[in-house]
Amino acid sequence: MTQNYEFALVVEGFDLDNLDDLDSLYTTFDDVGATDQLGRTTIEFVVESISAGSALRDTLYRFRAKFPRASVLRLDRDLVNISEIADRIDRTPESVRLLANGARGSGEFPAPVGVLPGGTRIWEWSAVFIWLERNDYISDLNHPIDFWTATEFDYYLFDINGQFRHGEIRVVTPMTSGIRHNSGHWSELRSTIEARYRTQVDATSRELSVMMYTKSRS
Repeated sequence: MTQNYEFALVVEGFDLDNLDDLDSLYTTFDDVGATDQLGRTTIEFVVESISAGSALRDTLYRFRAKFPRASVLRLDRDLVNISEIADRIDRTPESVRLLANGARGSGEFPAPVGVLPGGTRIWEWSAVFIWLERNDYISDLNHPIDFWTATEFDYYLFDINGQFRHGEIRVVTPMTSGIRHNSGHWSELRSTIEARYRTQVDATSRELSVMMYTKSRS
């Protein structure tokens, strides 16, 4: 069964002032948009596919084939606050705040990935989406790219681009290099992963047992 996946790629070398390139973009992809904010160019896609990975892979191949001079740097992580979540699911900010605080709903709302000065909490939309969908708060929104697929995709992009760019949001490095899966170290490592990421993706034990990558800063 196919689903619609919505995501944005951060790109370099794509000229938004070039009308020919924009025309090619809009004729190559059915549902696409391009924006530039303070020199940061993102191209947003809605793609029908059988999986998140397939949606990303097929879009990347088609984009690179059409625009070989442009570089795809990474997936743009979709970060949201209480107000943005409320807008997306057509609820009031106060009702979403109650869900996030565990005062309403089933509890176990994903932990925020950060807190801004002043106390504004920030979540990755993909983690919130999973929780909302499981608890029947949404049914007809485009699917975001899940956390682990996005992380794996970022690692692939860093690898094919041939360099790690200073200041990027995340660099992903293999965790299993030099570690035997049947060693005591692996058991300890898995516990660390589970503690760090379960609140974000609610991963199953099987998924955690095959984790290959973790986040680190460049």
